[in-house]
Amino acid sequence: MHKIGFTSNLLVLLSLLVPTTSVHGERATVAEPPPKISMRIIFVSFGAETFLPITMSSIDEKKHLRVWFVRSLMRDNDHPFVSKLGKMLQANTTKEGIDDNSVRLKVELGADTFYADRNGTVLKKNTGEKFQLSREQMQEIENALANFDGVVDTWASQRISSLTAGSK
Repeated sequence: MHKIGFTSNLLVLLSLLVPTTSVHGERATVAEPPPKISMRIIFVSFGAETFLPITMSSIDEKKHLRVWFVRSLMRDNDHPFVSKLGKMLQANTTKEGIDDNSVRLKVELGADTFYADRNGTVLKKNTGEKFQLSREQMQEIENALANFDGVVDTWASQRISSLTAGSK
């Protein structure tokens, strides 16, 4: 286990400008339509020790990593990790309740919001369904997110926020 400070890293898989060629062969750049956000992830390492509890209502402010996956406008598809994570979060049902003092993962996927605690217990907030991640799945999620870390567009969140104000 390791202690963390709360730094904000933001990853947005996105391209807002598309180079095109006009009829006369001139290069021009045109703005794409507003992006459709496929999935938003807020993550603190599952093994992180924190001085203050991280709850469902506070994880947005205490995140370690924030990742937004945006639907490819060129190919009209999502990154493969979007469907993979959605399936992993709902693979194994459980009767265990989530520990609201040790929330480590928040995933907004379509109309669904999932929270997972440090033990891998998952709550599908809008339905109340509960699931359990295996240790291997937790490690796979953490490794995948670590691989996305560092591929950052630091200003993209402001552009996306202005383009998608009021929508998810």
